[in-house]
Amino acid sequence: MSDECWTIIVTAKNATIQMIRKANMSERVDSADKLREVILSDLMEKATPSSAALSFLKNEVKEFL
Repeated sequence: MSDECWTIIVTAKNATIQMIRKANMSERVDSADKLREVILSDLMEKATPSSAALSFLKNEVKEFL
């Protein structure tokens, strides 16, 4: 695994954590179920942070094969 690939994976992880924290601070969240709803609705509107990392990882694996 290249350094660039690892950096992209770590960035996706950090972006996911940040997204969860941001959703948790929302005024709309008052329970775990509401947190789940807010996170899922946000993910429906935009691409997940991990999708870019997975795409990059798939391309890197193809190069090795």
